[in-house]
Amino acid sequence: MSDRRALLGAAMGTLIEYYDYALLTVFLPIMMPLFFPDRSVYDSLITGYFFLIIPYLFRPLGGLFFGHIGDTRGRKMCMLMTVCGIAIATTLIGVTPSAHQIGMSAGIVLVCLKAMQMFCFGGEYHNAGIYVIEHAPQAKSGRYSGFLTASTMSGSLLAFILGYFLT
Repeated sequence: MSDRRALLGAAMGTLIEYYDYALLTVFLPIMMPLFFPDRSVYDSLITGYFFLIIPYLFRPLGGLFFGHIGDTRGRKMCMLMTVCGIAIATTLIGVTPSAHQIGMSAGIVLVCLKAMQMFCFGGEYHNAGIYVIEHAPQAKSGRYSGFLTASTMSGSLLAFILGYFLT
């Protein structure tokens, strides 16, 4: 695989992951009352923040787990596993019924799916960085890894721009 294709693939995957990561933050005030109905929108938002802390604890565990897989079985396979896991979790989050339809289990399902997503996300970003550096020309490894980091901010920026225009 060419070094530019490796960079572009890893950067696009990372951009999409951070886009999704930031999109939840942008739309949290709209989404949380659907999954955590409380007395007020503010209470739902605070409850949502507390319940979403749990999935973020899974990110370093995913980094450890997928880091080991990347070291022993190869980065390309590891990145494919993480991207597929993230895609499955994201799709299921998108079709999860609200608390109005299935009660408080909607919030539990959301937390579990977000935990799966964050677990895979923890493995994707770091493996993508190592994969890019392994495929970069020696003289350009810093530039390539910098481009990968810039793609994270680009994904977040796209999410906030979308949120600005849609809210």
